[in-house]
Amino acid sequence: MSVILFIIILGILVFTHELGHFLAAKFFGVRVDEFAIGFPPRLFSKKIGETVYAVNAVPIGGYVKIYGENSEDEIETDKTDYVVRVGKKMNKVSKWKQALILSSGVLGNLIFACLLLSIGFMVGLPTSPGGPFTNEIKEQKLIITNVLPGSPAEIAGIKPGDQIL
Repeated sequence: MSVILFIIILGILVFTHELGHFLAAKFFGVRVDEFAIGFPPRLFSKKIGETVYAVNAVPIGGYVKIYGENSEDEIETDKTDYVVRVGKKMNKVSKWKQALILSSGVLGNLIFACLLLSIGFMVGLPTSPGGPFTNEIKEQKLIITNVLPGSPAEIAGIKPGDQIL
């Protein structure tokens, strides 16, 4: 169960990271050829506009293929596809825009973390009663999360999930 939870959380973090690159590239008019979650082999994909959106089999990563980011993008083999595949090359936009596109993945993760923490604080996260805001905690309770085998707590009948009032 822990491995599945880890893969799901990692997938969400990778998605927000790659979404940051994707949105920044689109904002500056740079063509994005592919947005993929996971590593190949490809499970399924759909082309919308100029971008192929893909879900791949190995769920521990992802990538955004930005046109002009690699040197092999300089050679266009199919000139008939030019009308459909319009957009700036990454290496043709200014250096500060390139830097912003490259760093926007980390920025996407920071924004996501701030959003999660904000929601958590609005809903109410568990906190330590020994902290600086102890007098502001309305419903103080202690919940047992783990009991060691053979410990006095186990002998007394305490189980994980029990609440001490």
